[in-house]
Amino acid sequence: MRSTVVSRLTVTGGLLVLATAAVLALIPMRGNGLAGNAVRPHYSAFGWVAYQPLPTHPTVGDLRRAGVPVPQDLVTSRRHLVVAIGATGLAATALGLLARQRPDGTGVEVGRGLRRSPLTDPDVRLPRIRLLSRS
Repeated sequence: MRSTVVSRLTVTGGLLVLATAAVLALIPMRGNGLAGNAVRPHYSAFGWVAYQPLPTHPTVGDLRRAGVPVPQDLVTSRRHLVVAIGATGLAATALGLLARQRPDGTGVEVGRGLRRSPLTDPDVRLPRIRLLSRS
């Protein structure tokens, strides 16, 4: 009984975390030069100020080195967050489903009991092995 409740809670929690990741991916992002969400961002021109000399036509790498926040970095950080939360939800759901397949939590089929080892139980004997001799 207890393991089924725990597994149901784990599956439900995992599915809720997966839903949270999907919502975070679809929430609109607003920023300087950014519209849309993490799935389909829309970039536009954005203003910036740098206190160091830059090339005439700076690249995104030049702007990053100058400390200018670029919209692509905001989208990338949101995507990384969504992937981390989604992986956590997927792992929780998988663990909950695996726990459901083991009713008593041991992984042994019901009624079979635990396996006894010949190393720890003196009542269990190893099968005799007959060696063939050459004659």
